[in-house]
Amino acid sequence: MRANRARGRHLVTSIIEHKAVVDTAKALEAEGFEVTWLTPTREGLITPQALREAMRDDTVLVSLMAVNNELGSINDIAALAEVAHAHGAFFHSDAAQAAGRLALDVTAMGVDLMSLSAHKAYGPKGIGALYVRRDPNLRVEALIHGGGHERGMRSGTLPTHQIVGMGAAFTLALDERERDDARLRELRASAFSTGWRPVRAFTTTRRRRTACPISSISPSMGSTASRC
Repeated sequence: MRANRARGRHLVTSIIEHKAVVDTAKALEAEGFEVTWLTPTREGLITPQALREAMRDDTVLVSLMAVNNELGSINDIAALAEVAHAHGAFFHSDAAQAAGRLALDVTAMGVDLMSLSAHKAYGPKGIGALYVRRDPNLRVEALIHGGGHERGMRSGTLPTHQIVGMGAAFTLALDERERDDARLRELRASAFSTGWRPVRAFTTTRRRRTACPISSISPSMGSTASRC
């Protein structure tokens, strides 16, 4: 936003983003940027139509998560990115919860920026990645200076051991994704067959649009839901 403020000062995001995005958006609001907070449907989704209605001529960036970290709902990122681009805005997606669960193809999805976190795929804590599409109009302002690492976007000596750990974890997650998916679906079916039921608050979430094969469940007597 800061690096592209000359193009506009409007950001679109949602009220169910991770705090890493929510708090950043609030900090930008305190600096004078304008933020539109989208509300999800009962299924926990942000629709292209809702995004289309929120877009303005001065919208610079749209930031919407691929998979919600509490509901497991999956946004149609390709459709949302198409709306953003149609209005001349860049599109960022927090895909931390999608890694190892969904196929992530930045070209097919049409994203300009994508955030990933190693520990969400059982990699080491303290390391993440930001995909930035090579585009002369897409500028990222550095928050840490000194050294010019990472094409000047994030200076500092690179933690080789953590980078290798993240790469290994993501490789394993990709290789084992289909097998893990099948195993978790079996566990969900087994849980439901033994008297467990979906938590009422989450029954509106469509299974075909959720990333957690074991949906939030509680025993029939009722208890706090265990989340994916």
